[in-house]
Amino acid sequence: MGKVPERYFADPRYRRAQRAAPPRRPHRRYLWIGLSGLLLAGMLYLGYLISGLPSLQQLENPESALASEVLSIDGQVIATYYYENRTPIPLDSISPYVIQALLATEDQRFYRHWGVNIWRTAQAALYTLLGRRQGGSTITQQLARNLYESVGKEVSVSRKLREMLTAIQIERAYTKREILEMYLNTVDFGNNAFGIAAAARVYFNKRASELEPDEAALLIGILKGTSYYNPIRHPERAQARRNLVLAQMHRNGYLSSQEYERYRQKPIALRYTPPSHTSGPYAHFAEYVRLQLREWASRRGYNLYRDGLRIYTTLDTRMQRYAQRAVDSLLAVAQPALERQWGGPGLPLLWRTYPDLLPSLIRQTEAYREAVRAGQRPERALDSLMRLPRFVDSVKTYYTTLQVGFVALDPTNGHIKVWIGSKNYAIDSYDHVYLARRQPGSTFKPFVYVAAIDNGYPPNYVYPNAPITFYNPDGTVRWQPRNAEGESSGEPTTLREALARSYNMVTARLVADIGEERVAEYARRLGITSPLDVVPALALGTSDVTLLELVSAYATFANRGIYTRPMAILRIEDARGHILEEFQPERREALSEQTAYIMVDMMRDVVNYGTAVRLRTSPPYGFGLVDLDLAGKTGTTQQHADAWFIAMTPNLVAGAWVGCNDRRVAFRDMSWGQGARLALPIVGRFLRYVYRDPEIGLPREVFTPPEHFAPPEDYGYSADSTHQRAQPGAPPSSVHRTPSRDRERRRVDW
Repeated sequence: MGKVPERYFADPRYRRAQRAAPPRRPHRRYLWIGLSGLLLAGMLYLGYLISGLPSLQQLENPESALASEVLSIDGQVIATYYYENRTPIPLDSISPYVIQALLATEDQRFYRHWGVNIWRTAQAALYTLLGRRQGGSTITQQLARNLYESVGKEVSVSRKLREMLTAIQIERAYTKREILEMYLNTVDFGNNAFGIAAAARVYFNKRASELEPDEAALLIGILKGTSYYNPIRHPERAQARRNLVLAQMHRNGYLSSQEYERYRQKPIALRYTPPSHTSGPYAHFAEYVRLQLREWASRRGYNLYRDGLRIYTTLDTRMQRYAQRAVDSLLAVAQPALERQWGGPGLPLLWRTYPDLLPSLIRQTEAYREAVRAGQRPERALDSLMRLPRFVDSVKTYYTTLQVGFVALDPTNGHIKVWIGSKNYAIDSYDHVYLARRQPGSTFKPFVYVAAIDNGYPPNYVYPNAPITFYNPDGTVRWQPRNAEGESSGEPTTLREALARSYNMVTARLVADIGEERVAEYARRLGITSPLDVVPALALGTSDVTLLELVSAYATFANRGIYTRPMAILRIEDARGHILEEFQPERREALSEQTAYIMVDMMRDVVNYGTAVRLRTSPPYGFGLVDLDLAGKTGTTQQHADAWFIAMTPNLVAGAWVGCNDRRVAFRDMSWGQGARLALPIVGRFLRYVYRDPEIGLPREVFTPPEHFAPPEDYGYSADSTHQRAQPGAPPSSVHRTPSRDRERRRVDW
């Protein structure tokens, strides 16, 4: 107790004043300081919450990555490019069952709240405190999480409050209908399907408008947990969850009792379509389109993976299905035949015959290269991998599996109609249409003959079908070509027949006259862009080329000498349907119309009586294509490593290649290892399928000669007419230039 002043006892007035004064209460000041501090903290916290809310501009223009779609010429979505597989559609394009399932399960009071269901939120908070966590978010709150990254998805009070505030803002900015549309277009349905359109396509391969009640219930049920209720991995859980959603639909009056029972008892019937351009039957074509678009997108400032572009292409899915059926039919018999020739599955006789082959193949693998990069000595890395049975088996399987490339295009405009890059993209993504370069064998011979025809040699010009030897400058033998079957009749043979029967010796004699440089020149003029080794053996297809190059070059013959660059993309639209760019064929004249027609007519004989006669003969040995005007060429390379066939009609050119990924793995003899046995059946079946499909409606046109075309006497005739041969040494026709025979460059023995 403090000291009492003397004045307190001496002055009564002072004493009375002190008694009347209120006692000092310093704790009130502390209370006011505390309240002010809380108010300031609250304001700061509110500012923190508000700072994390989406801006007005973001609310009015929400951004989300949209998948770009690739469409076929017949209107099918064949691929998507995306960060998130998302394709927005209007609410009217969504099945009403989807909306009913969503409202019945996720937010029954959707049309009666203003973004937040207070009662449900309080109930969820109470259950959470009791250790029984429940969700209390409305559809609008879920949309806030999905649409705006600033809201966040962590479990915290701040995040929940921010979510509620954003939901209220959304309700003020949009109608209920717009909120439902945005929600169904953004929500994650698992398996990289964002939005109901992508989900319907991924799980059921149908449009969102076509979903049935049980399908809609399954998709809405997935939202509870995309992994836990994944119908691919956990069908039992997914079905139980689906039935719970159906029960909610019934309880809320969307389904009658009979409908509920019927759909509840239905098994899940998925038609799972992986949402990726790197899988499925169109994967190689989709990757080719993507590569074509990279430069365009960069130049125009678009992002293929988030801008929702619509890319309209030339591919015809109906033709593609027929081509795939033809490929599958051939491989189903050819692969067992390859195995029989080498001692059974796994080709055991191959590895015993060539003991160095397996180590060589292992050195080509990424596993070997990684081991060497990691510091292992090459011998040690090889030995380690050779001791792994499963790895060795995988290498053997990969290199002993027959692969295929198939492409078809319209020669009049270059439109690519069919593209099959391998047996199975999921197993082998390497594209054998435009990436793989292989020796074309005799399919290269038309470039030799067109060079001759265009320089004055008539189709009936004659050479002896006899051996020829090319020498080096020092007198050593450079090249001694032989016919495929080894025959050497020595008889006079016309160019027409030599091409039809694919005589190597006659072709070699021809290239000795016209020169390999001229052959290379014509090959490049017709569209061959791969490097060419300009040597005499080029005439028999020793330089590697791609299948796409060959088919587009043959299309020049079918298109009256006009080369048209292969074309995959027709037009590109933005997400709103505005055309960004349309593409036109790129054409140039490569040959005269007369030369092109003569070449087509000569290659008719390949089909009429030559190496591709199976196209004409009746089943089961042939394909009975007697009602089509056909021309083409077969091809087989050394050691039967590559089998080729390319066929032409006036409105379709199709080519196939068959072989193994390493050319050292091949058939042992010509009984199977030739173009007429492996590649021709694919093309033959394909043509039979597509020309007999009335829905495709390809006309049966014929190759017509140019106006005022008059064949000379020594022109020769197709096999369906009287086949006449010119006599050896017959002079070229007067309508042609006199052929040049410049032999100063080499020495050959005839």
